[in-house]
Amino acid sequence: MKNLLRLFCSCFMCLYGMNIQAQSGKVLNLDGISTFMTVADHPDLDFGASQNKTITCWIKTTTSTGTPRIFAKRNGASGNGYEFWTGNGTNAGKFAMNMSGTGTPNNISTAGYSANSIADGTWHHIALVIDASSNRTLYGYIDGVLANTGKTFTSVTSDFSNALNFVIGATSDASNSYKWSGQIDNVRIWNKAMTALELQADMTAVVNAPTTDLLAAWNFENISGTSVPDVSGNNHPGTLVGSPTTSNAFPMILSLDGNNDYMSVANHADFNIAAGQSLTITCKIKTSDFGKRILSKRPNGAGIGYEFINNTSAGGGQFGVNLTTSAGAAGPPYGTSNIANNIWHHLAMVVDVASTSCKIYVDGVLQQTKTTTNIGGTNTVSNTGDLLFGTLSNFASYMNAQLDDIRFWNKAMTAAEIVTDKTAIVSGPQTNLIAAWDFENISGTTVPDISGNNHPGTLNNGAMVIAQTNEMQINSVSLVQTELPTGIGDTNQRIIAVKASVSGTINPLTVSALKFTMSGTTNVSDVTNIKIYSSGSVAIFNLATATLFGNVAPSSGNLVVNGSKALVNGDNYFWITYDVSATANEGNLLDATCESIVTNGITYNTTSNTVSGNRVILLANTLLFTPGDTGSASYRIPAIITAADGSLVTVTDKRWNGAGDLAAKIDPVVRRSTDNGKTWSAPIVIANFGASTGAGDAALVLDKTTGELLCLVSAEKGFFASTNSAPAKVLVIHSTDNGVTWGTPIDITSQIYGPNPGWKGLFVASGRAHQLRDGKIVAAIAVRENVSGTERISNYMITSEDHGITWTASTGRAEIDGDEAKVVELNNGNIMMSIRNPGTRRFNISTDKGATWGTAYNQASITDPNCDGDFIRYTSTLDGYDKNRLLHSIPFAGSRKNVSVQLSTDEGTTWGASKTIFAGASAYSSLTILPDGTIGIYYENGESSTYQMYFVRFSLNWLTNGADTFVVANNPSLSKKTAENSVDTVSKFDVLVEPNPTSDMFNITFNNAKGDITVKIVDVSGTVIQKTTLSNFETSKTFSLGNKTSGIYILQISDSDTTLSRKIIKK
Repeated sequence: MKNLLRLFCSCFMCLYGMNIQAQSGKVLNLDGISTFMTVADHPDLDFGASQNKTITCWIKTTTSTGTPRIFAKRNGASGNGYEFWTGNGTNAGKFAMNMSGTGTPNNISTAGYSANSIADGTWHHIALVIDASSNRTLYGYIDGVLANTGKTFTSVTSDFSNALNFVIGATSDASNSYKWSGQIDNVRIWNKAMTALELQADMTAVVNAPTTDLLAAWNFENISGTSVPDVSGNNHPGTLVGSPTTSNAFPMILSLDGNNDYMSVANHADFNIAAGQSLTITCKIKTSDFGKRILSKRPNGAGIGYEFINNTSAGGGQFGVNLTTSAGAAGPPYGTSNIANNIWHHLAMVVDVASTSCKIYVDGVLQQTKTTTNIGGTNTVSNTGDLLFGTLSNFASYMNAQLDDIRFWNKAMTAAEIVTDKTAIVSGPQTNLIAAWDFENISGTTVPDISGNNHPGTLNNGAMVIAQTNEMQINSVSLVQTELPTGIGDTNQRIIAVKASVSGTINPLTVSALKFTMSGTTNVSDVTNIKIYSSGSVAIFNLATATLFGNVAPSSGNLVVNGSKALVNGDNYFWITYDVSATANEGNLLDATCESIVTNGITYNTTSNTVSGNRVILLANTLLFTPGDTGSASYRIPAIITAADGSLVTVTDKRWNGAGDLAAKIDPVVRRSTDNGKTWSAPIVIANFGASTGAGDAALVLDKTTGELLCLVSAEKGFFASTNSAPAKVLVIHSTDNGVTWGTPIDITSQIYGPNPGWKGLFVASGRAHQLRDGKIVAAIAVRENVSGTERISNYMITSEDHGITWTASTGRAEIDGDEAKVVELNNGNIMMSIRNPGTRRFNISTDKGATWGTAYNQASITDPNCDGDFIRYTSTLDGYDKNRLLHSIPFAGSRKNVSVQLSTDEGTTWGASKTIFAGASAYSSLTILPDGTIGIYYENGESSTYQMYFVRFSLNWLTNGADTFVVANNPSLSKKTAENSVDTVSKFDVLVEPNPTSDMFNITFNNAKGDITVKIVDVSGTVIQKTTLSNFETSKTFSLGNKTSGIYILQISDSDTTLSRKIIKK
């Protein structure tokens, strides 16, 4: 399809004169040193008395120094004639014109320089127009637009004729001074003063034969030796001086669309680095893509080899190299310049065995150096993989980019040589050149190696070689699939993006129609309206900034939406969006195809009318955070809980300056939903410690005894910077009103580290903590400690028996070389721990509430890319439900993608197949159960950034493909057992504490006590501040907190059988 598109574009250009013939022909290259073209003197080339004349041409230059002449018929700074030049300094690259002669007036020049520079390295159409008969003025035009005017005539007696040659690229004097550097084409001299409309027509006119009013013209197409024919038929041939070259007007470049195309070069020893050998690789790139391979000779992007890459969007898009020799890693860090800004950059990697270094350059500037003994000596870089451009050998990703002038040199280039290479024209064998591709003379899918060493490239999957031209042209029309779930009743849900890849700015194109179908959609009636939006060159759909292109009613068969949208240079995005019906069915799919777009009356077919993937309709899909919201660079680390009132509460790391972990400016922020996740409250910060020391990695638990929410967070230091004497803090934050407000963070660090002097650092795994049936609150922790003299990360468990006030850590180790972990109590009272691990998830079981643990084992049914996931209880027969069910979420893949949910109905022994929530890049996740029995997941979505934070709600029926359905418990009250009566249903010992909160005095009333009663008042540090023993005949007692500071205190009240805990607040 892409080859057909390329052929169509070529035909379109010929039929409609898109830009000048130079687009597919030759242009004259002048070096500004010794090359120019001269044409013998003739009256046709003069500006005589009372003559109207126009000179037009196309130029491309970056010259911004001196005052070089683009063309002239004058001997320099004085004398009769005319000249057209560009300035320097504050007028760098701006043009001016000057004419001198006899008569009145005898000198005419433009009024200063043009406002804009033409020395920008792109093609411009320029024109000098003298009107001697009507307006009597000198005009200068750029790209058909008036840019400069000169003196107005007072009479028509001026004569600017002379006997000098007409010269292109210099003056007409004997030394041909003021030489100009650049490319020039289609120089034409007309016997009339052209209007602006005529000049605009000249820009696209193909002139290769005599034409009315044409006095002379040179298109550089059929040069014979040094003679350039005059295509006007008036016999004014040009003579080339200094051996200037001709080339294609616009360089041919490799264009990769980022879908599945690439260029490959067969493996050869020339591309390996032998012992004692240096290597330099240079190329030019234009891209707006991030985190992809520019070139790769490194199997599967790992191990021995090398590759050019650029950093992720969050990282900044800098150029980098992965270089691994036979001795190990040798590549420098990423550079400092963003190369993903859609402008051309020159890249270079220099491997120098003499200095045992690897250097990287961007645009001739050294960015990073890595000096290592892994380079040089007997070390080599050798593998059998092919050399690939735009991908890597496992084809895990593809780059959307344009590449040109790729060169391999078997030497270490100097900094000066790298600068020279930026602009050097290499078209054949050169010393030390072992391979090079300039894409100028491809044959089918074969790209010749111009070094002469026979390393041809192969274009794969429709990779295209196109002209880098200013004339706007559509290079390809492709599709980008959205694979997010969507919620019932959601509007403006993007289904596919139609990406029109465009190059050039001259003669802009306008899209007037998109032709598509709803093919792949399960039920058309699930959609109430179809709208198409344009986001211009922005690859991310944002309804607030997108513009509506048009809309149409849903229907099977072919659909057309008409509108009007001008295209811009680069990628242009159109989004086919659906409004989802409020009665849509969960599990149904939404999809679309796009057959073509219509631009300026021409239909451009898509490279493929469909792409894999679709959007599944679920109960809810809501975006909570995206990078940049409220000034924060990143959001990460999801935690979600269903509060006692049924509301949903999330905690998220607001990572102000980037996606990295503590220590950093990170604030945990809370959002709530009271409508099952459709809408959410504004975020509030629940712990703020300033710019350099933040808090994060939240773990949530609901204390069903008190109805409180507890949030455990790490604070101030990073995990690996922590020591036992100066540890990363562990804090607990309480909410007594279902997450609406939160108390002051309470530091429990010393309670955990104090008894464990060998622990260097620890944190509670983010997501969910857990409450046991006896009321204890437990959480898995990861601990840095020395084991047999080696620092390892082990897993333990912490427990609170008093509603999160005091905590103890288990002495039993659940895993060595563990990581983030979660715990769930099984029906038999055992505790199961699920542990992050590369490859498959690790599990372990404790039969004594976490005091000791069995032997950890692999749970082969759960694939784990070494990432945090969540593990929660769904239903239990002990609570009156029909089945025991556990849930687990994880990126079910070899890397962080495909966040999925799995179900176990046998207490975690086996796990069912994973059900995908989002197939693309995705990482951490957290699960919760809503009051109606539906399931909520809050997860990190990397579709377009690191990360967006999404909430999704779905049913058990969807999770199990209809095999299982949630049934309300037949004794729901069982799920509301309090800690005190769940342990011993016979005991009726109870207490009443009032008033609570209190400013001083409070009373405790005792009911049904057995034996003596002991009352302890404990502060948040665990210190007993008061202890009283009463007989069982006493039914009440008054206590005072008058001399105590405001805050939370715990009452521990015991009779001979039972211990109760109650919280009291001192105002």
